[in-house]
Amino acid sequence: MVNYLCSYVTCNNEGVIEYHENKVIEVDEQGIIYSINPFDERRYNEVIDLSKYLMIPSIIDLHLHVSQLDIIGQGYDNILDDWFSNILYPAELYYDRYPNFININRRFTNELWRCGILLSSVFCSINVDSAIDLMNCFEESGMSAYIGKMNADYPGFNKPRETIEESLAATKKLINYGFKLSNRVQPAITPEFVPSCTEELLISLGNLANEYDLVVQTHFAEGEFDYKMVRERFGDRSYADIYREYGLIRPNKTLLVHGVSSTDEDLKIMVENNIKLVHCPTALSDNPSDQNIRIDRFIEHGIDIGYGSDIGGSGTINPFQNMIAMLRYSNIVGVENNGSNLTIWDCFRIMTKENGSFFGQYGVIEPGYSFSVLLIDDSRLQKHCVKKGKDRLLRFIYSGTNDQLRYRFHNGKELRIPFPEYDK
Repeated sequence: MVNYLCSYVTCNNEGVIEYHENKVIEVDEQGIIYSINPFDERRYNEVIDLSKYLMIPSIIDLHLHVSQLDIIGQGYDNILDDWFSNILYPAELYYDRYPNFININRRFTNELWRCGILLSSVFCSINVDSAIDLMNCFEESGMSAYIGKMNADYPGFNKPRETIEESLAATKKLINYGFKLSNRVQPAITPEFVPSCTEELLISLGNLANEYDLVVQTHFAEGEFDYKMVRERFGDRSYADIYREYGLIRPNKTLLVHGVSSTDEDLKIMVENNIKLVHCPTALSDNPSDQNIRIDRFIEHGIDIGYGSDIGGSGTINPFQNMIAMLRYSNIVGVENNGSNLTIWDCFRIMTKENGSFFGQYGVIEPGYSFSVLLIDDSRLQKHCVKKGKDRLLRFIYSGTNDQLRYRFHNGKELRIPFPEYDK
């Protein structure tokens, strides 16, 4: 057992944001929080004193594209279709080639560590070797991830396609490799989205997901342009119903990303199957779709909302900047539609507790949860204007920087920068 003396902000199991000061967190050999108690020097002879820092749960990001790391901030003055053709697809082609993905994967892993994102769900390209290499990066880093080789066999889209045979063989290769690794790093079934996949591929991917009990991650109802392509092939069926028919709606195991143009039927299917809808607010403002997303509508329907940065459709991987972006996006769209808005604490809860639940007992500082936390050194911010309690975290969210994240613990172990040689 290891004892840490600390002060922390967390969302509790009931969804309430709490601040606790000078508490001793006991962590067992498996990296699980065993107990939390007031500090008593008669009881605790040996403690690791972290009390000068502010502790929060690790941030969890449920949607990133590793192949798009180097196009963050690029080409956002293009309309979305042109951005795909002129910026995105050339970047994916570059990433696919060895040794390019070796370099990008390691810089990407470093960047997640730097931002305090210790658990994530990641899209790779259609190249399975790049996905296997990224699995190795996460295995070495000590962080957790679902990693998917993207599947796309439908002709068109001005980008390289794969045959269904190539796609399935590569996916099985990734699955078999992933099962050799620790439980921290797992393969995910990753169809790009309905328009880029044949029915045969979607059926086969659904079969694999159910045979091996895998997580599914996929784009979903990104805008009217997306839904229009779906209707041209499938008629008036809802987007989620197509995924459901092909076995890709897996209760508690599916991430549907975006949902901008989702219908009431889509939302009904998501609620019935406890599907997490991953909201990517910065992507919607930096690289806008043809519609705005109504978070209040999802809340009213009882949708389980998650968060993703969606680089490089988004201009930043920084979770605290994205927390502010989520709040502002909600405020603007809510005012325009006379809807309810998120608070900054709602955003914090989504990026910790709600996202963490997809991985299990993560995202909360309470007994029974993994000791996966960040330690913030806000001494510079405190120097001229002392803040207490939750206000310390609020100020860091708005004014802090990543270099103030002094320590990162995941599953009870301190994590150092994974690949320092790629950080020069």
